[in-house]
Amino acid sequence: MDPRVALCAPFPAASIPQLWAWLQEFPDANFDDDGPRTLEEFTAQMQDRIGSERTWGAEANGELCGAIGYRQLDPQAGLFRGICFARRVHGTGIARAAVSQVIAQAFAEGTQRIYALHFADNVRVHRLLLALGARAQAVLPRWTRRHGQPLDVRLVVFSRS
Repeated sequence: MDPRVALCAPFPAASIPQLWAWLQEFPDANFDDDGPRTLEEFTAQMQDRIGSERTWGAEANGELCGAIGYRQLDPQAGLFRGICFARRVHGTGIARAAVSQVIAQAFAEGTQRIYALHFADNVRVHRLLLALGARAQAVLPRWTRRHGQPLDVRLVVFSRS
């Protein structure tokens, strides 16, 4: 466990505008054509998710720097619903430490598999997930659209050892 990183749950609703700003740092990594287009749309979506999913804020050295969303699908399986960290902490190991805490918590609660879907061209998140122990399962061709163009999505899975 990295002592620099702490999780707070749920993600603080007052910090949704900050999360929106982080998502805008790399919008093509975070939004397809069906995603929210404004802070107001995103805020409504996040408020619904905070009430129905598990969300965490990630803090490094006491400062909020990331968000993780997760949904338990059934007693055996869960799904990452979003992983976003501020650009300022990319490459520092903070995202890896925070996401690994969520994975460890889910496995400790009895989850056997955790799935994650991400845009196939998002190499940064793909490398992060593989480094954390995920196995690539499939590429879903033309799964969604971004800027009106078909976009492949990757499926990866974490399995409890």
